[in-house]
Amino acid sequence: ISKIAHMVESYMDQKPAIYDRFNKLADATVLPILSIGLANQLITRNLAKTSGILTIDYNTNLRVSIPIAIASSISKASTHGILIKGGRSLEAMSKIQYIVMDKTGTITKGEPVITDLIPLEDSLNQEELLRIAASLEQRLKHPIAEAIVNLAKEKNLELYEREDSDYDIGLGISAKLLQGQDTLHEYKFGSSRYMANHKISITKHIKDIARQKHDEGKTVLYLAKDKKIIGLIAFKDMIREEAKDVIRKLKDIGIKLMMLTGDNEEVAQAIAKEVGIEEFRARVSPEEKAKYIEKLKKEGYKVAMVGDGVNDSVALSAADLGIAMGDGSQVAIDVADVVLVKEDLNLIYKAIKLSKDTMRVVDNNIKFNFTINTLGIAMAILGSGNPAFSVMINNGSTILSALYSITPDIENG
Repeated sequence: ISKIAHMVESYMDQKPAIYDRFNKLADATVLPILSIGLANQLITRNLAKTSGILTIDYNTNLRVSIPIAIASSISKASTHGILIKGGRSLEAMSKIQYIVMDKTGTITKGEPVITDLIPLEDSLNQEELLRIAASLEQRLKHPIAEAIVNLAKEKNLELYEREDSDYDIGLGISAKLLQGQDTLHEYKFGSSRYMANHKISITKHIKDIARQKHDEGKTVLYLAKDKKIIGLIAFKDMIREEAKDVIRKLKDIGIKLMMLTGDNEEVAQAIAKEVGIEEFRARVSPEEKAKYIEKLKKEGYKVAMVGDGVNDSVALSAADLGIAMGDGSQVAIDVADVVLVKEDLNLIYKAIKLSKDTMRVVDNNIKFNFTINTLGIAMAILGSGNPAFSVMINNGSTILSALYSITPDIENG
């Protein structure tokens, strides 16, 4: 909690780009106001009127109201489990047109359940298949790896020692296992794409088994030994209860959505259809996720990426705005611009709504600031000359803007 509080305080100092633009504009008014004041003094010789003109300051309002609006919104968001890393992130979120979402751990709960252990050789039983897979996946920080290892622990299976491992993020792992005294066997465990990358063929019989599991909404992983597939492990990851409703609400405010996943086409299609996402891409590697985002950016979209794992970190960095699930990997959380501390996709909609409301308030304050202060200068020039009235206009408008700046509320989402 202390770390989060410190992060929130440090992020509040990061002002949005709009602040810099209009602060420069406000600075540009200083010389014209001095010139008008000097000209008035030379023409009218009325020091009171000149003082009234010079009292008007376009900077004060912006330097007070914009930081208050940003700090207030970031603070309100943090109390609801949304960590927004500064004013620039808040501003970027308000402009998002396209949201790209990872599947596992984002649209789904990221808590896969192992449903099927399918040995494909007579010499291999279910327990040995699980033991080999868990030995390969041990120490990997991925929900599927953890589910396999935890199931092996539940069955009190002693894992083999793993050597010379080579982990291809999001696809699979190759390693040698010490089975018996000084006996090493090399295995590969991963997706069908991982098998294809290593030129391991999948027979029609195995494809039929996998297709049947895909039709049941399950994902299949392949275990190979010496270039031959010897077993399959199927699992299922449950969709978050709120996913469908959140996606509908995001569509209602004009945001386009795409789901990217390393999973197979059938499972990806089933999940996309269930939650209401028309556009999806399956069998996508971490690097390809980033390329899809770059493609959308080149088409002119402001793109947000929502993910949770190490394999999402490249895409989170590539997006205009990275949104990380707080229960995900530390790498994803570190590179993201927004972190959802609570496991609730509703927070994405609430955060976007809050950012839009906040930037609308900032924009209204900027317009109000230039209008009221310009009116104040005009009244100072045309009036009899009363510096106190100019002070009231300048400081009064600042107070009103500051009060208006705290009105955006995340509850409105």
